[in-house]
Amino acid sequence: MFAHEPLEPDSPLRELDGVLLSPHIAGGSSTARARMFEMVAQNVARVCRGEAPLWTLR
Repeated sequence: MFAHEPLEPDSPLRELDGVLLSPHIAGGSSTARARMFEMVAQNVARVCRGEAPLWTLR
């Protein structure tokens, strides 16, 4: 992951030999998406029971 994405076209990282640059895609796998859906379902169920959600954006 870079400090700013997408990586600037003039970044010196683009000039390094033996370096492979790829976009941040950790959340793009089917396993990651399934886990995110699971977490959302758990939070919705908690809120419906009057409990605080476990995961929130701050």
